[in-house]
Amino acid sequence: MAETRFGCASNEDIDEIIKQSKPHNTQRNRKYIWNQFEKFCQLRNYVLTAETPTKDIANILKDWSINMRKINGEEYKEYSLKPMWNVTAKMIQEKYFIEHQRDFNPFVDQEFNDARQARNAKRKILQNMLEKRKVSAVAFKSDEYEKMINNCQEKTPEGLQIKFYLIASLELAWRGGEAVKCLIHYFQEELEHNGKPTGRIAYNPVFSKTCQGGYQKLCNTKWLIPNQENPRRCPVRLYKLLLEKRTDKIKTDSFFITPNPFYQKSGVLYKNCPVGQNHLSIWTKLCARKSGLDINKHKVSNHS
Repeated sequence: MAETRFGCASNEDIDEIIKQSKPHNTQRNRKYIWNQFEKFCQLRNYVLTAETPTKDIANILKDWSINMRKINGEEYKEYSLKPMWNVTAKMIQEKYFIEHQRDFNPFVDQEFNDARQARNAKRKILQNMLEKRKVSAVAFKSDEYEKMINNCQEKTPEGLQIKFYLIASLELAWRGGEAVKCLIHYFQEELEHNGKPTGRIAYNPVFSKTCQGGYQKLCNTKWLIPNQENPRRCPVRLYKLLLEKRTDKIKTDSFFITPNPFYQKSGVLYKNCPVGQNHLSIWTKLCARKSGLDINKHKVSNHS
């Protein structure tokens, strides 16, 4: 009984079971990425041998971070770069451990810090390129977007925030949940040498008091520019107006806060509470519906 209680799979059988359990897409992706990396190394005359110093391996990954390209020579999308770098680093780690019994970790070791920083810096560069940003929906046309903005009632607490959100999401190229994480201290008024305001508002997460540094230091400052031709659409005016509507009782640093449903009686437009992720994420959809736009066709996106 005791002899037949457990299985009798050999080490080779176990390896085969592990191999078979890996998704085919994962295996194809790893093969594709490694093939691209090998071609990159051939053109750069990089050779990964048992004697290659760890620092040299780190420099190869650093070079790969910035200079990886598609087969046609174009840049990869921002959301593809990090997985490709991570898979490459993981496969190099596996190669040296299995073939040469060398143990290092590209994701933690200090020798690979510059390579990781280069990867993060390249991601930030691609994020600032509109055509390389992740787009998960079809964009509205300019006239449709203008119609949505014009339909916002800025005299109401929610309408004012939504109007600024629609404009700022384009001006500042907000992505994903960036708007709901936006803080008051991400904004700074630009001043001339004599201390007078220039009229522009700088936006950068590194302005936050709680910023911990890291790759965020590589963020590029974006700007809210005054709209002299159409003051009603001016993001700087709306930004300052929103700040004026915050009372002393509002202690949260979140930029978008919950509207007070009883503002007409109390005169207080907002509560001391951030807008929830789920609620903010449907603002564009609500505006599209109110403007009579086909949200099923667009799948709702702020980017044009």
